[in-house]
Amino acid sequence: MKHQGVPVGFLMYPGMPHGINKPRENHAVLSQNLKWFSHYLLGEGIDFFSENKEESS
Repeated sequence: MKHQGVPVGFLMYPGMPHGINKPRENHAVLSQNLKWFSHYLLGEGIDFFSENKEESS
């Protein structure tokens, strides 16, 4: 992806092994993935540090 000019990152949660197996951390990972894909596949704005609109209502 870097070769295609797409910014990538690595998030590591303290105390977590390779797989994310805690509900809160799993939700955070899925939320970040959704935001990333929504931006790069659907062209939506991206803000990794805000909650989803549905969650904050």
